[in-house]
Amino acid sequence: MGAQREGTSRLRLYWRFSVLINLGFLGYPGYDLVAGQHSTAARVAGGVGLVVFVVLYLPALLAGPFRDETEPAPVPHIVACALLAAGLSVGMGLTWTTLLVYTSQLTGAALRRSPGVPAVVLVAVLTAATHSWMAAGLPSVAWAAGYTLVVGLYAVAFRWIAETFRELDRARSELARLAVAEERLRFARDLHDLLGHSLSVIALKSELASRLLDRNPARAGAEVRDIEAVSRQALAEVREAVSGYRGSADLAAELRRARSALAAAGVAAEIDEPAAALPPDVEALLAWTVREGTTNIVRHSGASRVTIRVCTDGARAEVELLDDGTGGRGTGDQAGGNGLHGLAERVTAAAGALEAGAAPGGGFRLAVRVPKGDVRKADVRTTGCGS
Repeated sequence: MGAQREGTSRLRLYWRFSVLINLGFLGYPGYDLVAGQHSTAARVAGGVGLVVFVVLYLPALLAGPFRDETEPAPVPHIVACALLAAGLSVGMGLTWTTLLVYTSQLTGAALRRSPGVPAVVLVAVLTAATHSWMAAGLPSVAWAAGYTLVVGLYAVAFRWIAETFRELDRARSELARLAVAEERLRFARDLHDLLGHSLSVIALKSELASRLLDRNPARAGAEVRDIEAVSRQALAEVREAVSGYRGSADLAAELRRARSALAAAGVAAEIDEPAAALPPDVEALLAWTVREGTTNIVRHSGASRVTIRVCTDGARAEVELLDDGTGGRGTGDQAGGNGLHGLAERVTAAAGALEAGAAPGGGFRLAVRVPKGDVRKADVRTTGCGS
């Protein structure tokens, strides 16, 4: 965004410099005011008119191409400058028609393109009419009108360029805002996925260690050591998520953690691991599915038995978690909370399909199928291991 703002600043500086350079042409009416054959009254009227013209013209012109769209166009300034320029030209002589060129420049710079082009044409017509009124020859009329038109259209083009730069500024600002929002969503999703599972396992193992403390101190100590390991792992994963460099999840490791968490919750688990290696991005997505599904089962389902299957074929890979708990009647993520929404976003980004809901025979079923290779050749319309 800084580069675009720098471009706009340079454009503004160039415009101001060109305006100041063009002010040198006011020397023509100024010289005529001093050295021309005019009466004292005409000199006074011409001098006052010239000062008024510059006061109206210069501030409006400097701000013209960069005027905010919400600000009204300086139409009264344009009309007053046109009338002053035409009146001074008729009253003081052809030399003063330079003011009509300035008026055309102001018109093109101060008005948006759609009204600006016709308005510049009108100023060119006024210039031709003024020269004709003063009995100038046809070549002089044509030259004056054409030059006035070219200067005005140049100002129109400059304003269009300035508007384009402003639109680029806004677009880059919006992209930056969206990037920040996307990063916040990524971080919130990752934090939920990471901590939701880890904290659930820590809570379960803490309860189990508390119950075993008197009856089986050795087993309780083992659970405490597991709690320490899970805590350290969660801390490392959070640090990676904060840094934005979190690596791909390991499916085999996630299945082992799922078995440990389910055992701590007193849930019998039947887990079928994949027979073949999977692409890293596919494996990561299936691992996140196992993590989210296991967390929901432990926290919400009230299940006593869980089956986790990982199925693959030539084009697709799928993971399915099926429990005998409360299913779709559960609460939290079982009913479609943040975790499943985040998982659905991951699956959609991978051109996969997700199913989550009550299983036909009771309980809850979560299944995710994703293509292993070219998504254009993979059928991801249905889910179900063995389907």
